Amino acid sequence: MVNYNLFLLIASLLLLQATSSPPDCLTSKIVVYIQSDVPPNSPPLNVHCHSGDDDLGYHNITQNAEYRFAFCENPLATLFSCHFKWNGNDKGFDVYDTWWASANRCKDDHNAVCYYIVRKDGFYFSNVYPPTKGRFLCDWNPNTPCSPPLNVHCFSGDDDLGYHDLTQNAEYHFDFCEKPFATMFACHFKWNGKDKSFHVYDAAHGVSNGTERKRLVFHLPPNSPPQQVHCSSKDADLGYQYHTLETKRVVFVFMTRIEIIIDVETDVMGHSYYAMVAEGSPPLNVHCFSGDDDLGYHDLTQNAEYHFDFCEKPFATMFACHFKWNGKDKSFHVYDAAHGGYILCNNGICYYSVASDGFHFSNVYPPNQGRFLCDWNPNTSCN
Repeated sequence: MVNYNLFLLIASLLLLQATSSPPDCLTSKIVVYIQSDVPPNSPPLNVHCHSGDDDLGYHNITQNAEYRFAFCENPLATLFSCHFKWNGNDKGFDVYDTWWASANRCKDDHNAVCYYIVRKDGFYFSNVYPPTKGRFLCDWNPNTPCSPPLNVHCFSGDDDLGYHDLTQNAEYHFDFCEKPFATMFACHFKWNGKDKSFHVYDAAHGVSNGTERKRLVFHLPPNSPPQQVHCSSKDADLGYQYHTLETKRVVFVFMTRIEIIIDVETDVMGHSYYAMVAEGSPPLNVHCFSGDDDLGYHDLTQNAEYHFDFCEKPFATMFACHFKWNGKDKSFHVYDAAHGGYILCNNGICYYSVASDGFHFSNVYPPNQGRFLCDWNPNTSCN
């Protein structure tokens, strides 16, 4: 009887979440808006939206009119598509997909706004209400997709260049003055549920004596919008002289140890960390890499620890790590020889504890309680 009542309760909640205008949601509440911005005295925009479970019918939207529907997200399955017809043009695409994941163009914290503006030249998108002018998403050509933008986050040990959304044929570039043997920039790319990080510039692996421009072109799968990222650098003397570094020929080799431990909702007892993760909490996913080495992806469960060792190359060695846990996502440099990494890590020990509130650091092993380094907010620096 208990199991049957539980089944009825769950079924009732799912039925409540399937309505077109739910008042409250246990999961994310998604609101999709479609505004007609077609020219005056032209035919109305015809819209037909549906999911696997719900057909929302056909709607004629006149100039400046707005149609909306809302639903509670099923984190594993929600997908809504709309079919648009106007003045002989005909196009269909997904307006919301749970599996957009980290590249979800609608998500803002818990809830989401998907605002589509339909114009003569195509479709525009905004994720706020009232909407902005909107960014161009795609044209009326039925063979071109309306997929999410490419999200790019580039950073160095000193500079965080922020997050940028690049739509079809858009370009992003940045310039910097090179610090010989030390300058390194990494970029983190997200697109359509895919996710990758790597170094786009590393002064320690080929320093030029003149102005150098790097161009990176990313070829996405067939029928996907081409995305480009354009990165450039300008060689400059910032106080370091090439001949001075070359004539000294001093080489220091240190053994450095990086420790990462998952520590969600921690209790500290003596000098040990204990993870108090609720049963069923997802593991911490860690991906660490340098300009030469990709250390792969690792899932750390409660109380688990991951470490790696390397020999430092003075002024050049830099390792970054990308962390994912429970919907949170953050990247930063865990070791940077050009910014006192060996001193900071107390002769070679860098111990990072990852907690629900963020990241803690200790330079002894076994670790002490550690100092708070930064939170999970992707816009705050950990360096």
